[in-house]
Amino acid sequence: MNTQSGKLQVTTPSDREILITRTFDAPRRLVWDAWTKPELLKRWLHGWDGW
Repeated sequence: MNTQSGKLQVTTPSDREILITRTFDAPRRLVWDAWTKPELLKRWLHGWDGW
């Protein structure tokens, strides 16, 4: 299976794996910060109140 929608690609390399690849139109450092800094992660991940 190989489904591609915009800049998100989902593949199933084997019966036990799902590989999701996403390309962002942003500098690598900014994307890394968005995934690793709690104050930024909370802005886009939309956790529950008080998260």
